[in-house]
Amino acid sequence: VSEAVGALADQGVSGSRRVFPVLGRGAVTVIACRNGIMVADSGVWQDGICVGHTVKIRRLDDGSLAAAAGPRPIIQKFHLWLESRMREDLKPREQKDQCFGALWLRRDGLFRVSPEFDIYEDAGEFAVEGMALNFMLGVMAQGGSAEDAVRLAIAYRCDGAFGDIQVERLAGVVEVVDTVGLNPAAFEHNGSSPFASTKIV
Repeated sequence: VSEAVGALADQGVSGSRRVFPVLGRGAVTVIACRNGIMVADSGVWQDGICVGHTVKIRRLDDGSLAAAAGPRPIIQKFHLWLESRMREDLKPREQKDQCFGALWLRRDGLFRVSPEFDIYEDAGEFAVEGMALNFMLGVMAQGGSAEDAVRLAIAYRCDGAFGDIQVERLAGVVEVVDTVGLNPAAFEHNGSSPFASTKIV
């Protein structure tokens, strides 16, 4: 990654600063969101080994998108809770000793879900969750899309980033104007941006 991307990543532009360990039952993951697009990898980890692949972004009945990082049993309970329209009796227990975080992209904005399962708005231009936080923030601070951030985290073998990527869009929110083939060499300083260009429509 270029020195500029690395410097911006070190500054911690926005988003969570939590460190997600590789948990025995954990779905260690990378999630990025920008301009009405949510992107995640597909790898499922156990004791430092990728043991399979899964779909990490769920589309709810209202068209909103949700994805979470943390122990798989808690993630499954989280999705059931959201799908039940947050019934109190299905609310997962507070995760005091385990890392958990989620992004919920709705038509009225982007929201985070804390380890206490409090829901609050994220007013930032972009957001990340899971592993490789500063790396992905640096990519997007340099103008990269959410897809760029996750693809590059996988390409550079960042912790927790593995497998195919899932890209989900809120219908009618984002139009891709131009795309450029993405690879690590694209970060060489050549006077041009390696990133796709997007606009709100």
